[in-house]
Amino acid sequence: MTSTVFLVEDDPGIARAVIEGLERRGFRVVHAASVAEAQAQLTELEPVVCLLDVMLPDGSGLDVLQSVRLRAPAIPICMLTARDAVDDKLDAFKAGADDYLTKPFDLRELAARIEVLIRRGLSKPTANPPQRVAAGNVSADLDARTVTVAGAELVMTRREFDLLSALLTKPGAVFSRDQLLTRVWPQSKAVNQNTVDVYISYLRNKLQGAEATVTLSTIRGVGFRLDVSR
Repeated sequence: MTSTVFLVEDDPGIARAVIEGLERRGFRVVHAASVAEAQAQLTELEPVVCLLDVMLPDGSGLDVLQSVRLRAPAIPICMLTARDAVDDKLDAFKAGADDYLTKPFDLRELAARIEVLIRRGLSKPTANPPQRVAAGNVSADLDARTVTVAGAELVMTRREFDLLSALLTKPGAVFSRDQLLTRVWPQSKAVNQNTVDVYISYLRNKLQGAEATVTLSTIRGVGFRLDVSR
């Protein structure tokens, strides 16, 4: 079976060179040129390696990285980017990247790194993705798509569940409106940043009414954060 590499790159020249180079080496390459495209394709992909650009027209490759990690924690990820500052590399590794290659790069080196990542991935014990995320007295079952507060089920719409479960994956971390849009509404063009604010308001009301011990904090000019309140 041909191994699939998932490439997220908005530069047509670089994408074409990587696709041709890897296909010559026997890989199948699936390409996306934006965060929205990548999020849409991820639902049907099982790549052996993901190659992610950081600077994309509608967001950051780190958003795609988070989606990959939520869906399949064991898939190796290599960032391909022109950003070569140490802080950029540290941010990528903290977010869950396995490797980091700066542009311009030699295709022979890229192919060699992919082979190493595949070998590392095969040697790792299989890890099951998390089935439940929780903070305070709030818990979300990702398989059953149910939310409980102090053990009692709290009825959620599909979007409310997706938004809350995204925030529950990293309590205390700030999510931008764009990050939440790409994770909760990946294929919808009829929503904007105000949509996130509206659904955050819905969630706040439901959580407060159920006496949840978490709060949804607004970080002015940035986004939202889920905190354990007591």
